Amino acid sequence: MTDLNNKKLLMVSKDLSDISKGGREQLSRINQRIIQEIFQDNLYLFDTSPKKIDSWIKKFYALRGFIDGLSKNKCYEILRTIDENNIKQVYIDGSNFGKLVQFLKIKNPNIKIISFFHNVEAKFFFDGFMKKKSLRSFFIFIANYVAERLAVKYSDTIISLSERDSSFLLKIYGRASDKISPLIINRPQKESPKTNLPKGNFFIFVGGAFYANIHGIRWFIKNVMPEMDEDLYIIGKGFEKYKLEFEELSNVHVIGFVEFLSDWYEAAKFVVAPIFEGSGMKTKVAESLMFGKILIGTPEAFSGYEAVKSIAGIECSSRDEFIHAIKNKSFIGSDSQRRRAYEELYSFQAGKIRMESILSE
Repeated sequence: MTDLNNKKLLMVSKDLSDISKGGREQLSRINQRIIQEIFQDNLYLFDTSPKKIDSWIKKFYALRGFIDGLSKNKCYEILRTIDENNIKQVYIDGSNFGKLVQFLKIKNPNIKIISFFHNVEAKFFFDGFMKKKSLRSFFIFIANYVAERLAVKYSDTIISLSERDSSFLLKIYGRASDKISPLIINRPQKESPKTNLPKGNFFIFVGGAFYANIHGIRWFIKNVMPEMDEDLYIIGKGFEKYKLEFEELSNVHVIGFVEFLSDWYEAAKFVVAPIFEGSGMKTKVAESLMFGKILIGTPEAFSGYEAVKSIAGIECSSRDEFIHAIKNKSFIGSDSQRRRAYEELYSFQAGKIRMESILSE
């Protein structure tokens, strides 16, 4: 492993100061902390901080790859930072910055560019378009495809979260990822005040209200919950507006956004993840492992977690399989095994070891 102590690195990301609880934002901030520990004073940060401007001019530039706050001026600003500080290595946080990757490689071919792919964005947004066909969703898909295609073409090293995402990249763009670095999450500090939790046995669904989560939990409520004796609590930003629809069944409760998840995970009997579309890795699975909780989910939910699936939970592909798994509760693996799997594969320290190895090459 090459010594990194005297090397410089520039990290480009967006909304690094955002305190939102989204899985991607969490991972970006954790990776920033890891890279900061590795490079210390030799780390330079550039936050693209997109402005909330909606105009046809913005849409025009987005179709050329300028998305998530990226602009021509910012590309030149980043290049000046590289030249003025003699930086030889750039870490790009997201395949959505492909236009920047292309720009930097053309201006300075000797720069080594490592791109971290949170998802295969083309697949993610195409699936979203197919679920809700509109001009806006099609436009978002095209803009992300254009940017991601450039990231694949011009990056020196591509990091993906899983072998599945690597296969998607190969199928769509003709190039697989160079490195696999699974999702990592931080163990939360002791949280207070304590949440007022429901009494009795219950299980939870955790995730923000985007199309795959909405579709999955709606299917679960319709097909599985009428057969359940236990209560389901739905936790995640944006689900508040589905309260009237989902709470038609007396054993379904929509909580929506909560500031602290720990109490819910610790009190729940198990976690469900009926997810049928997507790419990347699902944060809720790593969180369940961290708290030692069984997760009952679809093959999509367990994608990227193949190494620990046998102890993480039960895989279900149909209504009857979900009902059987929940009613029988014949779970394999112990709480301690699941917590150990988290520490060894998805913790901050595990991520740091992997990242240090990748950036040392």
